[in-house]
Amino acid sequence: MSFFQELEELRLKTPRIGSIRLQNINSEYTHNTDQCKNCYLIANAVKNQDCMYGRDFYGNDDCVDCDHISDCTLCYDCMNASNCYNCTSMQDSADCSDCDFGLYIKGCHDCIGCVNIKQKQYYIFNEPYSKEEYLHKKRTLTRDEIKKKFEELSLSSPHISGILIDADNCFGDNLQHCKNAFLRSTATAAKTSATSKKAKESKTPGIFSCLNKRNCATNAAQTT
Repeated sequence: MSFFQELEELRLKTPRIGSIRLQNINSEYTHNTDQCKNCYLIANAVKNQDCMYGRDFYGNDDCVDCDHISDCTLCYDCMNASNCYNCTSMQDSADCSDCDFGLYIKGCHDCIGCVNIKQKQYYIFNEPYSKEEYLHKKRTLTRDEIKKKFEELSLSSPHISGILIDADNCFGDNLQHCKNAFLRSTATAAKTSATSKKAKESKTPGIFSCLNKRNCATNAAQTT
């Protein structure tokens, strides 16, 4: 039997902690959370309040049904979003407010169904409107209409190969402030590591095949 087979056998036999919670208030039904208040069914989360149903929450308030969001307030059904306010169905977007259905948009306000736009206001399906026209159009559109047209626009628009912010010599997606990271997904402040998903601040060489880790260092047995 190989080392990894023995390790897997030991892992399956070993009792597991049902939930990891630190410094939480009224957030019993959460997993791997720290400094959360009034939260329910969220995992891998730090410093959130009044949030429900999601994972990878960092510093959010009143957010529901989201995945990997940070510094957001009053957001619903968002993924890979940061610093957004009162937004729904946003993906890979940042610094937006009062937006509905957005992909790769940044610094936008009062936009509906837009893709690949920056610093815009009163846009619907990537078309500009006056404030009055926007408010009137918004009242007439149904959510099903918005969703259908947004999906069509998303399919016909160019997609970036990956989201890399301040990433030096990296290959992967959703990497921020990273260096020498390879085949990673959703990492922040990582350095010299490979094949890891959702890791934060893994700065020591030799971090491989990890999931949902923060402040990590090499932990390997040595033989002489």
